[in-house]
Amino acid sequence: MEQPNEQHVRQSDEQRRGFRPGVSGHPRGGGLTFKDRLTVEVEAMVTDFARVHGRVPTYCEAATIGNVARLQLRLRRPARAEDLVRLTNTSRRLLRTLGLDAKPREAAADADAPPMPSGYGGRK
Repeated sequence: MEQPNEQHVRQSDEQRRGFRPGVSGHPRGGGLTFKDRLTVEVEAMVTDFARVHGRVPTYCEAATIGNVARLQLRLRRPARAEDLVRLTNTSRRLLRTLGLDAKPREAAADADAPPMPSGYGGRK
């Protein structure tokens, strides 16, 4: 049985065009757009702000929240190591301005835990 010399395959318009901008060809990729991720991030920060301060943010605070959300999204894929440091520092300062930089509480000492030994490696 001989095979034909020419292969006649019709491609759909989409296949001829290639991948569309913003649409991942990877089966697990392209879930949310940047705008969708930004919206989720802003909503989470506004919720935190309302929980901490007991009120909705003012216009200026909302703008700052939007800026912090953009920085947080850029932090997930920094172009260079320097960018990571700069974005982290800027984000931290803006969060401090908003009053959302609460430090984690220290864990309460467990009454049943044995006392820690002392005198190791110290000078006398």
